Amino acid sequence: MIYCKESDELSEEDWQAKLEISPQELNKLIKYGVLKASKLKKDTLFLKLEFVGEIVTNSSYIASLPKCLKGDSENFETVKLVSEVLSHYFDFRKKQKAVFESSYAELVFEDKLKTHETQEIEVYLSLQAYFERRGVYKRSAFASVKSNNQKIDWKKTVQKNDVYLDGWSAFYPEPYTKSSFQIENIISNIFKSVMCHLTAKYASKDTESLIHSECQTYLSFDQLIDQSQIYCTHVKLELLQTFNSEDILMLQILHDYIEKGKSFRFRGLNEVKLYGTNNFQIIWEYICSGIFNNQYSDLIDGFAQPRWLIDNYLFEKKGSFTPDVLLHINDNLIILDAKYYYPIPKNICGVSDIAKQLIYSQIAKSDKVKNIFLFPGDDSSVSMEYLGYVSIYDNNGDELKVFTPQRIAVVRLALVGAIKALLSKDPRYVDEVVLKVGL
Repeated sequence: MIYCKESDELSEEDWQAKLEISPQELNKLIKYGVLKASKLKKDTLFLKLEFVGEIVTNSSYIASLPKCLKGDSENFETVKLVSEVLSHYFDFRKKQKAVFESSYAELVFEDKLKTHETQEIEVYLSLQAYFERRGVYKRSAFASVKSNNQKIDWKKTVQKNDVYLDGWSAFYPEPYTKSSFQIENIISNIFKSVMCHLTAKYASKDTESLIHSECQTYLSFDQLIDQSQIYCTHVKLELLQTFNSEDILMLQILHDYIEKGKSFRFRGLNEVKLYGTNNFQIIWEYICSGIFNNQYSDLIDGFAQPRWLIDNYLFEKKGSFTPDVLLHINDNLIILDAKYYYPIPKNICGVSDIAKQLIYSQIAKSDKVKNIFLFPGDDSSVSMEYLGYVSIYDNNGDELKVFTPQRIAVVRLALVGAIKALLSKDPRYVDEVVLKVGL
């Protein structure tokens, strides 16, 4: 797996080397808006990655993570979490497509469940995660051995050992104990064969070298698929003899993959496939709306909207003020606006965003309004952090008093924590934001 991060910036040549792609595949990523020209320096064109999600090419599996995640987030768990929140939004989008069609112009989405290539990647990711935790599959076995250092197997000791009697006492000089150990079997070689095959297709060169060194086997992938019925039977029998839940899940995935192996093998070369978005701002808005239990539909009718008065005729044109999130708590109207800027204050929203937020507080039908900007953060140890506020100041650095009640609080949310809260429907964020901004 090759990791990269949204907003990474490299030359065309460096992108080809990093992603292990051909010039033709690079051009496709540019065409799809995954990579966009950012600058020309000394006759070298630099491209910026503007995509979050998964990319499949002929020889690479690439995970592109949001720009606000730290380097230590480059792992299978984070990739899976980002994939889940994209799927969550994707399902929502399909249900609301007729209503929000205009919101999709900047999105690049593909339903990965419909493609053979991305199904195969799910198998690879699952087996790789298993391999990282447990190594090559081995069957757990037990044997009775002579030992004085472990719990005694009395049944075996009585059956196999000499006994010395002393009155009412019995002495066994060499008691037997049960010892567990792991052994490789035919399933181990099936596991190795599939791992080597998938690693060659989707892993980085370093990962491929490591896995191939630990997964050497006499069983070729072609042989495995040609005799899939026989090897599927072996896996089924193994499932009857193992009780470890992690082993059972892995064996089920292995069985299903071998059973469908021919449909994967004869697909030919992978085309460039995308599952994700080149506008993660929309996903960030969706996350914030979900974790704060958005009451938009109940409260938006209380907002005034712009109208035109021309020749004594009052009319509305298309477009209206639409805050991201509205809440009504403790007689306060809370207006939250999700801003996908990182890191702050180096990168922060401009004057137009501030002006719009200030207008929201003026047109809301409420005497108590609290404005809040929500920015993503990378600190997984702090789910929510109050950073300060933005207001309007004169040239002397004095805040204009008329804007004091309309200050826009600046709150940073840990992205990973926010995604987990959305997926688990954790309700604590509403109470926490009330405490942070002092309502």
